[in-house]
Amino acid sequence: MDRVWSYVCIVFTTFCLVHSHSENSVIYPYARHRRQACGKSEFQCTSGQCIDNTLVCDGAKDCNDGSDETVELCGKKRCQPYVFQCSYGACVDARFKCDGKDDCADGSDEQHPSCTKNRDTGSCKSSEFPCKSGKCIDDTLVCDGIKDCPDGSDETSEQCGKFRCSPLTFRCNYGACIDLDHRCDGRPHCADSSDEDPIRCGTDNKPSCKLPEKPDHGKYKILNCKDGDTTPFCRQVPGTIAPEWTILEYQCDEGYTMAGVFSILCSDGKWANSHPTCVPVSCKPLKSDNLNIECSYKQDNVSCKQPMAPGTVASLACKVSYQLTFEPGYNTIICQEDGKWDKPLFTCTQVCGKRNPKGKPFVSNGIVAKVGEFPWHIGIYRLSSNGTYDQICGGSLLNPNTVVTAAHCFWSDIYGRPQEKELFKVAAGKYYRDWNVKDTEMQEREIKDIVIHENYKGRKLHFSSDIAILKLNISVELTWAVLPVCIDWQNEYERFQLTDGILGTTVGWGITQNNEPSNELVTANLPFVNFQKCWETIPETFQSYVTRDKFCAGYLNGTSVCPGDSGGGLAFERDKKFYLRGIVSVGLEPEGSAKCFTDQYTAFTRVSDFLTWMELNMR
Repeated sequence: MDRVWSYVCIVFTTFCLVHSHSENSVIYPYARHRRQACGKSEFQCTSGQCIDNTLVCDGAKDCNDGSDETVELCGKKRCQPYVFQCSYGACVDARFKCDGKDDCADGSDEQHPSCTKNRDTGSCKSSEFPCKSGKCIDDTLVCDGIKDCPDGSDETSEQCGKFRCSPLTFRCNYGACIDLDHRCDGRPHCADSSDEDPIRCGTDNKPSCKLPEKPDHGKYKILNCKDGDTTPFCRQVPGTIAPEWTILEYQCDEGYTMAGVFSILCSDGKWANSHPTCVPVSCKPLKSDNLNIECSYKQDNVSCKQPMAPGTVASLACKVSYQLTFEPGYNTIICQEDGKWDKPLFTCTQVCGKRNPKGKPFVSNGIVAKVGEFPWHIGIYRLSSNGTYDQICGGSLLNPNTVVTAAHCFWSDIYGRPQEKELFKVAAGKYYRDWNVKDTEMQEREIKDIVIHENYKGRKLHFSSDIAILKLNISVELTWAVLPVCIDWQNEYERFQLTDGILGTTVGWGITQNNEPSNELVTANLPFVNFQKCWETIPETFQSYVTRDKFCAGYLNGTSVCPGDSGGGLAFERDKKFYLRGIVSVGLEPEGSAKCFTDQYTAFTRVSDFLTWMELNMR
């Protein structure tokens, strides 16, 4: 037989130990067992294997994965008298200690100080320890905190320094192990009295606190402790002295939530706050893209993003730029004892493309717009050589931190790449063109990122893919004068709106009919023009710029978009909302002139061709 088992029963107890030795053993890879239901008298290994309960923490690895002999499982085990306790907590027959064979799974029975081979044992028995004075004492008395040798040679750092203590014992400064309950009990049990150290026990008159019991269904972490620290304080032994400025961070088990603060501080000899408790969770967290939700529990604010206790009240309100489609009749909901909210969250729909025709009293031959009339229009400004900001383009607000515009506003044809974002700024809610005129509704922002479509190469490819996304460094505040334009993400209405003769609205500060920049925001209504009509009408030199991702709009009577209007939107109304369909891209202009031909159509980037790209780059 490869393995011989010997059973040893201690006469004065009902406790039996199983001792094993391996002779001529061969190590085989263990097999993973299919997880099965073990009997009441059996222990289930991590691998799924079932073994008898009496084999757990007996020193031998009976589970094929060794999970029956671990400090997590055996660390709290207390062994009977005259039984040797392995360093990880298992109990083995003391008679087999120092017999040259590992009876503890970690071999700690053969690493005991009394097992030193090269000492002079003299006339002492194999189960005895020879003191330097010549006296023999029982091996079990070595490194137990009491000087049993007349010369104290059984309790020295030389003898005990390499000795490993079990988890339920206190390690003296020189290495001996004593019962954890004897620490700081007013009487020294270590030979060097280190178990009654004033600093450790809080008797040095410095402010300190005692570690509390762990909350039911929860735990805490001591932020002052480093990973791997095994001192009683860092092992969170209740009653242990915690020095000044100790911080406890609490966490509740799954299915429970915290009532009270999640961290407390030891200050001036007492905990600064009451210790929190973990209460059963009944209601799930609340989350909504269109609602502002604020939660309170017993008049204290709590997070709505974590499970909440019964009695929690949630206040609901539509976010800015969202509105109710129906009146629900309530604006608060309450978490009930049965784990359900008494009412459902209602839904608000996003406000977009909302024109404000009653705002306070654009584009050649345009009509002067009113402040806030087209709240999605954004002014784009570039730093000039004299240190001022000049308006160069427009854009349309998609959400509080995203603007869509034309790529050519930021592209350098000379270098074949975008210009630096630091050269540009944007303004929402602006009515007057001049940057230095601070409109009452104006919101200035810097640009965090400029995302130009990867296929855009400027004039080289006739301005195809002329679209860019601007990410703002700080989101704008949505107000009556600053709101996003609508995007038809499912492209449901384009066939109704991009139809020959249907009018779209564009906004900007472009060149007026007097060939001068407009000081005030102006608007114009431009009709969609089908491709065939556009192609046959525009000059041959302009035809190559009407790429397949563009469409034409405008008149031949002097109403048109001009330099300064680039990047602005052409939006079409449906159900009292304006949907962005085009971005001002290119128009016919005299060579080398800032003026424009107002009797020609303008080419607009077709938004529906870039919906997927826009959605990806808005995240």
